[in-house]
Amino acid sequence: MRFPAALLAGLLVALPGQAQPADEFALPSFTVDAGVPDPRPLSPPPLTSTPAEPAPSASLAQPGPPREPRWPRATISIAGTLSGRKEFTAGVEVFAGVAFGAPQVLSETSGVREVAGWIVVPGLTGAWSRLSGPVCAGSDFCGQRWTGGASARVGHATGTSTPDGVVALKRFFFGELSAQVGGVNVPPAPLTVGSRWAEGVFQLRGGVQLGTGGRNRQASSNLLVHLCALVEYLAFNPVGQGVQFGVVLGVGF
Repeated sequence: MRFPAALLAGLLVALPGQAQPADEFALPSFTVDAGVPDPRPLSPPPLTSTPAEPAPSASLAQPGPPREPRWPRATISIAGTLSGRKEFTAGVEVFAGVAFGAPQVLSETSGVREVAGWIVVPGLTGAWSRLSGPVCAGSDFCGQRWTGGASARVGHATGTSTPDGVVALKRFFFGELSAQVGGVNVPPAPLTVGSRWAEGVFQLRGGVQLGTGGRNRQASSNLLVHLCALVEYLAFNPVGQGVQFGVVLGVGF
């Protein structure tokens, strides 16, 4: 009877070591995999003490102060001329000059400034014309005259200036003095012998240039109507030496 009793005692000692924990035989939880929401409450996000940065504000470019008004630097006029006394000439002339002066602001409305001031315009003049009169012996405009020289205009102007500072002229009343030299060519014809000679031309003018732009025109230059009367003295002229009178009509820029 001792052997069975010893065998039973050995089995009782070995069984506790071979037993598996109850947790290993527990079924897994299929609550999440089966689409059932997790019963555990969601944890709120951690609080932070860092304040939110404000959105950058767009910086608006502030316009600068308006520029000092200034007259258009270069000026050009193209005009037709008619002058004479005994002999008559009709032709075209071109004047190109540089303006000097400092306009003064008279008033300002909605960014447009009314200005006025004196202008001095030295420049160069060139002209071509046809000659008519007794020298042509009954023909019309038989000869040609070419002249060129220096001129100077001095006058008072008004205009408008925008914030860019460039003035668009409205009115320019001026006097002009010029000294030119040139030549005359009268070709031979059945009733004329033909001749050539050199001459000097000294002119004194008084006139006006009127702007065609509106009050709020912002262009740096505008078209001008050029109108003046002239008195000229012809020197070294063997035919028509002396004083002549004339008119000039054209456009300026």
